[in-house]
Amino acid sequence: MRKILLAAALVVACSFASAIERKCRTDDLWRGPDKTKHMLGGAAIASAVTLATKEPHWGFAAGLAVGAAKEIWDRRGSGTCSFQDFAVTAGGAAAGAYGTAWLILPQRRGVAVAYVKAF
Repeated sequence: MRKILLAAALVVACSFASAIERKCRTDDLWRGPDKTKHMLGGAAIASAVTLATKEPHWGFAAGLAVGAAKEIWDRRGSGTCSFQDFAVTAGGAAAGAYGTAWLILPQRRGVAVAYVKAF
C-alpha cells in the first residue's frame, strides 16, 4: 500500500510539474516571505492527516495534493503560480507527516532486551 501511495504522489508531482511548467514561474526566490507560509501550511495539513489516519504516507499525500491544488488555483488567475512554492509546500508536508509519525505516534516496532544470568 505504501509503494502505491508513494507512486501516486510521484505521479501527481510529475504531472503537476509538466502540466503547468509553461505557465508557472520558475524564477521565484527560494527565500521569499511566502515560503514560510507554504512550509507551515504543508506541515500543518500533513500533520493533521497523519494524526487522524495514523499513517504518515496519507499525511504526506494530503499535503502534496493541497499544495498542487493551490498552485493550480494560482495558475488560473487568483495569484502567482510558482514551482518553488510547490516544492517548499512538499518539503513542509514531508516534515509534518514524518515528523509527526516519529515524534507523536506510538512506534509499532521495538526492541525487547532480555538479560538472563545463569550460574
